[in-house]
Amino acid sequence: MQFDLTSLPPETTANEVAVGDVLQAKGGRGDTALWVVAAIRGNSVHLLGVSRDGDIVSTASYGMHALRDRAVVGRCNDLEAMQLCVAARPCL
Repeated sequence: MQFDLTSLPPETTANEVAVGDVLQAKGGRGDTALWVVAAIRGNSVHLLGVSRDGDIVSTASYGMHALRDRAVVGRCNDLEAMQLCVAARPCL
């Protein structure tokens, strides 16, 4: 799976984050340049870390309060509706 980052709009700032928001990462280690909000449960926000090439390179969870006022650089409109099918696989 890879994210297409070729048409990111200018940055804005969000007061609340939503599933599908793409946020600017703040430093840290590794190749994570952007965070994609994958899920929100209560006050916990679950993120996919994405490199500048669009590859998923990390994951993280933060409290909602930690992500307020973070730069929003884009949106994955179809992420919330995405459904992945998990098929049973035979035991080895």
